[in-house]
Amino acid sequence: MIRSRKIWSGLGTCVTLAAGAVMVQAATAAPSGTDAVAPTFQGNLDDALKKIFAGEGGEDGAGLTPMWPSVVAPALTGPEIEKVVKGNTLTMKWHYDYFFAADGTLSGTSSSFEKLGEASKCPKGFVEGEGYSMSSDGKTCWKIPVAPTAGTWSIKNHQLCLDIKWKGGAKQSCQYVTILLDDIALFDANGKIDGKGMKLVKGKQLTKLAHN
Repeated sequence: MIRSRKIWSGLGTCVTLAAGAVMVQAATAAPSGTDAVAPTFQGNLDDALKKIFAGEGGEDGAGLTPMWPSVVAPALTGPEIEKVVKGNTLTMKWHYDYFFAADGTLSGTSSSFEKLGEASKCPKGFVEGEGYSMSSDGKTCWKIPVAPTAGTWSIKNHQLCLDIKWKGGAKQSCQYVTILLDDIALFDANGKIDGKGMKLVKGKQLTKLAHN
């Protein structure tokens, strides 16, 4: 049995996982009477971004402390968050993508899944993920409608704040940001990661809206 280990505390927010797993934390001011220093981004952020955009993200454990027995992924500072997202797109394949314009506006897409039924319901020759998807066993077809999203983004107290809306939904949140190898993860003050992590792509790259 692998038991959970807590290797850092007292300087903000952390989530403790099993030994050998990743711990994300939000660094804040040290408590009164202590001289501890909160961990910061590991390595060179500019180099990490170049590797991510080149499809080589994760080399040298970008954003993470040494890998054993546990690793820490510190939250980015406000200026670091801006460097990561401004003028670029965060995306979770088949679910949503956000483009962070320099003027503070946010545009993107949001996808949903509608079960159509047996495999024959999918069009012949469809491209997986572009409007339709097949279950792993090849028996069920899903339609993936894509709706546009619009809103604003800002950075407050070293958190990325989103205020966006789309047909049938909305999201207002301020969350910490960290780099987990070549993924970007947003997490709250309790250390809970939003979704499964996202990919960072250079510039504006949004899902086509041909299947609204």
